Amino acid sequence: LGDIPAGEWKFWIDSYITGSGITYVSCPGLKGDNLFAIRVQGDSMSPMINAQDYLIINPHKEFSKGLAVVRHDYGEDLAYKIRMVRKHGKQYILTPVNPQYDELTITPNQGTRLYVPIKVISMRDL
Repeated sequence: LGDIPAGEWKFWIDSYITGSGITYVSCPGLKGDNLFAIRVQGDSMSPMINAQDYLIINPHKEFSKGLAVVRHDYGEDLAYKIRMVRKHGKQYILTPVNPQYDELTITPNQGTRLYVPIKVISMRDL
């Protein structure tokens, strides 16, 4: 379990090696190699996803459209954010749910990766 921004780009280092973490999230019935959980920080995806909700990520699932944790290389640093993503030609359009945040278009580069959440665990439901 780690934290991921749902607001402005945040520089974040995924420093956990496979099989380690600060805590674990139980998700009976979910299967996959190297699944991991991240806790949402920020409100750009509210009310669909709120701060402190968890996203379960399958690092092997290929992105097609919809919700994604976007990693993008800004020079020397990798930055992350959660957005609704759609492809437009060779670019990605990143759309927040919260209208207080702006839509953004990025051109994928060597550091760009889209991580696919396979489950959202809402803290409102616990």
